[in-house]
Amino acid sequence: MKKILFLLLLVLGNLSFSNYIKEGVYNGANDKKIFIKSYKSDDEIVYVLDTMNGYTFVNLFEVKDRYSKINEGEIVEFSLDNHYKDFEGEDDYIYECTLKVAFLENNKMIVDSGNRCAREDRMSSGEYIYSEKDSNIPEKYFGKWTYKTDSGYDICAYIDKNVFAHDSDNGNWVVGVKEEENGNLLLDGLELYEGRGFRRQFRYKFLPNGNVSIDVYDGNVNDKLYNSYNNLRKLKGKELSKCKTFLEN
Repeated sequence: MKKILFLLLLVLGNLSFSNYIKEGVYNGANDKKIFIKSYKSDDEIVYVLDTMNGYTFVNLFEVKDRYSKINEGEIVEFSLDNHYKDFEGEDDYIYECTLKVAFLENNKMIVDSGNRCAREDRMSSGEYIYSEKDSNIPEKYFGKWTYKTDSGYDICAYIDKNVFAHDSDNGNWVVGVKEEENGNLLLDGLELYEGRGFRRQFRYKFLPNGNVSIDVYDGNVNDKLYNSYNNLRKLKGKELSKCKTFLEN
């Protein structure tokens, strides 16, 4: 892999690119995925890169101190995001891992893990290609729904362009979209919670009256069913403002 990056440096040095990279989902071999997005923090641009090796291992990386968007043709080094320590407390062990990512033409990237990375992170090395289909949910599925818990608390679920939730406290970035033949929608979700990432699948079943039922799995559909939420009422009109996505809050 390091030879590949070295050769890329030679090749990229002789080429000229001006396109910003695509943000969203990149698919690799053996159900590996990478999700990348950016946001502004004061005057700088921060990029967050989440690696997913199947449904069992997710890790978060980031790069700061940028003042321009990443262009095709760049090689960028991402450092491990240790925000989870803000929630779990400090310890004496410091795990360091960096990923070098080469952003190529045609919405491709090559990832190379550093020598200090553990086996799980080294497995992220390889080639990935951007997926428009897995980065965006078709508009015909957009909506907001609600149900009451046994204690009477109102919960809302929603589907939007690239985010969704089975309840308003657990929002997901979409990292996979499959429209099933029976009209159901199978969504692959990445939840970022207290500095860590979790990948799961969710099946939305659309009912004739506009309501939905949602199955939530511990991993993918071949794993244990975590919970089911049945016959959530579709919100309309002024009610829609009561249900906000995590991007709106």
